[in-house]
Amino acid sequence: MTKNNNVLTKEFNGQEVTFRINNETGVSEVQIDSVARFCGWTRIKNNKEYLMWDRVNGYLSELQFPQKCGKGDFIPEYIMYPLIGKANNKQATNFMLWVGQVLVDLRTKGVVILNHAENAAIDFEKKYGKYRIRKTFTKSNNIIEDYKEFDKLSKAERKAKRLNNKDRVKLCNIIVSALEKRINNSLLELKPSEIIGMQEVISDIKTDITKLSNKKNGGDKTAQTKKIKQLQEQLESIPNYPVDYEFVTLDVHGFSNNYMYKYCDENVYKSEAYKMWIKYFPYDNVPEIDYWEDVDFDKPIELFINYVAKPDIDIRNLDKSFIDMIFNNIYEVDDNIVESIHSQRVGVADTWQEGKISFFIRNK
Repeated sequence: MTKNNNVLTKEFNGQEVTFRINNETGVSEVQIDSVARFCGWTRIKNNKEYLMWDRVNGYLSELQFPQKCGKGDFIPEYIMYPLIGKANNKQATNFMLWVGQVLVDLRTKGVVILNHAENAAIDFEKKYGKYRIRKTFTKSNNIIEDYKEFDKLSKAERKAKRLNNKDRVKLCNIIVSALEKRINNSLLELKPSEIIGMQEVISDIKTDITKLSNKKNGGDKTAQTKKIKQLQEQLESIPNYPVDYEFVTLDVHGFSNNYMYKYCDENVYKSEAYKMWIKYFPYDNVPEIDYWEDVDFDKPIELFINYVAKPDIDIRNLDKSFIDMIFNNIYEVDDNIVESIHSQRVGVADTWQEGKISFFIRNK
């Protein structure tokens, strides 16, 4: 049986629904029983409710899901949406919208912050979440106290298994980057004592990063840490290329521009496959445009894209659909502003579901 660190039960319309993140695949999953029940695939016999597994598995087969399901089994998020679409009723639609939000939270935070969650967890997400921490330290009036609070809350998040040391290292790197940029941008405005104070904080944070990088299972992994450091140095030595922790990563495979449109009677239409890609794009994982606080979207843009894609895919064909989605659809900015694109393959996906897109935006 697969072990899963993140298992969560929530209530919808008076019934418990169980979620998890599969540690082997990293995919968000939901228990099939609840999906079948809220889709209405049940029958009553002798005043007892039975799930119609033949119908459920029939639909799964149509969706080319490779295994049959029964009581207590889980299905991945990417199968859940089209499966619920088979029901075509209001209750199923409401359930799908609710489940979608829960799975987004489970995937991005590790767990869902429940109504009775600790205040510490809520405070951490508000100030020190992945998409908020840079702004917190860029605008902080008391950097030392804010870092002390971050350190305390991040330890609590780790204890609650919402963060691991790898996550904490990434967040610390973002803090260092924000503070170094703050010094460079305000060098003439800051007092010497303020600059020295910020540099001391940066030094302390880098010491904490080294300690966190060396911690695993209660011991130091010197060789592994050295190798990671060497790889990071190699990456950072690439001229003008952003480091990996600055990228925003989305759990979606890129879509080839060869299949975006179809032609019929001299007219051009979006293909059904492209419509599905647009429909199930992970919109909630894309940070708001204000996240790119150093970017002027009225000036030329330089875009960096890293793909994890199937080996037979030419990644150069994936740029158009992604740029159109991010700039035209989500940020509502004319994509003609993107004057420079740097895309590369950083990994190979065995399936479509394992594909990922990471991106970083800055002015030229």
